[in-house]
Amino acid sequence: MDYYSQIERAYNELVSEGVIFPVQITGHEAEQVDDMKGILTRRAAYYINLQNNPAYGLLEKTSGANSYGYSTDLIMVLNGDYYDTCRDQVEGNMVSVVPMNSGAQHDEELIPRWRMPTKELAGLEGPIPHPPPPNGSTIPYDESKAVDFGLGINQVNEEYKAIHGTNIPYDPGMISVMSTRAAWDYYVGGLDWETSKNKHLNEYRTEYGLPLAP
Repeated sequence: MDYYSQIERAYNELVSEGVIFPVQITGHEAEQVDDMKGILTRRAAYYINLQNNPAYGLLEKTSGANSYGYSTDLIMVLNGDYYDTCRDQVEGNMVSVVPMNSGAQHDEELIPRWRMPTKELAGLEGPIPHPPPPNGSTIPYDESKAVDFGLGINQVNEEYKAIHGTNIPYDPGMISVMSTRAAWDYYVGGLDWETSKNKHLNEYRTEYGLPLAP
């Protein structure tokens, strides 16, 4: 999988948080294990969608083994590809959830069940930091793009004022994070600048409950 490092990242975080841990096999552990798989899959899908490729998301699954109405262990792509994220590993009388680096499978009939990952489904709170750039690379500072993103923020602030009649209660730190995310997606993630800028301006709109721009 192209973005397996994000699955590993989510797994390591969840182990550190005490969310993923070995479970004793009793015959009644399946639901608990599925919940661990589910949060791993939802967090990895959120990171990939946000930081690598917006075509990656979740697979809705409302019957059979599922977690919060989504597949416990599949990440779905809008072109019909899907990837396994994790598997069970049994040692003695204990079972653990471990990440998988799987190849793509394909089923276009699953495309209508693609769903957008969210911070809430990923079990995250507050700003989401980007991991360090790969291979020691850095994100260059481009004055023209910084100004362009700032002008976009100003436009969203005006949208808020037009709807609510008051100035937006903006957080400069959050704006800085979103500007960095836009630069990341452009310089590292492979998005063109307009797509990256608009993606993260819509992220800003979402924070304040504003309608998304096309």
